[in-house]
Amino acid sequence: MADLMRRLETDERWRSTEIAVRGVGLALLSLCALAVLWLYHSMQEAPRHQPTAVELVDAAGGFVCWSLGGALATIAPALLRRVDGPARFARFSSPQGADQ
Repeated sequence: MADLMRRLETDERWRSTEIAVRGVGLALLSLCALAVLWLYHSMQEAPRHQPTAVELVDAAGGFVCWSLGGALATIAPALLRRVDGPARFARFSSPQGADQ
């Protein structure tokens, strides 16, 4: 645990984690492409019909996969960067027993 905290505090890059996060992002983008392709074909079938619940869920899933996949695939290093919070939250990040 100490090694993990040291790496977080020094902003050391984690190549394997970055590759994994980008891979998940690309997988979500490919899932989005498949969802949109299925939705396109289901809406072009004759006879024309009102959207079913499955098609609405597919459209929402495609949107979520596009949003998350794009974020994970493009800004993955920024998601792993340490962010300093306000001073009032320092008690949550201090080591155990440091404030005693």
